[in-house]
Amino acid sequence: VIRMKLLDYLTFRVKLLPIANLVIWAAIQSTCFSEEIRFTIATPSIPPFYYLDDEKNPQGVIHTLFFLVESQSDIKIDIVIMPWARALKEVQNGKIDALLGARYSEERALFLVYPNTPIMTFKTLLFKRKDDNIDLNDVNNPLLELTIATVRSMQLNELFYNMMTQGKNRVIEVVDFNSAIKMLNKKRIDLVVGNDFIGESLIKKMGFQEKIAVMTYLEHETPVYIAFSKEYAAQHNVNEIMLKIKLVLDSNLFQKQLQKSLQIKDLENKKE
Repeated sequence: VIRMKLLDYLTFRVKLLPIANLVIWAAIQSTCFSEEIRFTIATPSIPPFYYLDDEKNPQGVIHTLFFLVESQSDIKIDIVIMPWARALKEVQNGKIDALLGARYSEERALFLVYPNTPIMTFKTLLFKRKDDNIDLNDVNNPLLELTIATVRSMQLNELFYNMMTQGKNRVIEVVDFNSAIKMLNKKRIDLVVGNDFIGESLIKKMGFQEKIAVMTYLEHETPVYIAFSKEYAAQHNVNEIMLKIKLVLDSNLFQKQLQKSLQIKDLENKKE
């Protein structure tokens, strides 16, 4: 009887071996071959956040952030640089998965999905020539005729837009911020609308920091997002993705890099 029980036990163990092997193999497969969360982001060149150096290698704060995100999670991110208006259209049409640096608006929420967590905050500024005496009162003066450039499809709050377009002021759209600053330097326009860190960094990179000044801060900081296409958001949890990015964003390692990268020397007359 004892021998029979031992034989039955051994037979049972032998039958279990293939099942145990399958369980172990499945666990290894799950660990080694877990599905990546991959998406492509469209963005204009926005130093110091994301841009290409002279050798066409990606640089900037966002490049560092996404490098750390990829090394610490299952997220893989590809970035393509293009003008803002085209980037917006590509994401709207579902040809690209996400847009970097999108402010929220009800109009855009019809074709973009905003996660609960923003990636950063910006302020809107007006840039002028250093040798001009234009101030905010001139922008509000209905008797003056100023030409103000803004990047095509750049979102502006309603109060600021109304202020710019009142009286005889003329607002024109340009492809990118660099083009607007070159026009400003050549006195073809009077003012340029831009964002704080991006605008100041680009002006410094272009060598115009002695010629271009910040006129005034126009608004409080507003959040900007990685906004996803409707198609991508229908298949992925974008809030979960953003939470993983936020963990790296808030880490000491990244925050030290951020502070180092954003130590941009103030333009003259910044608080004019």
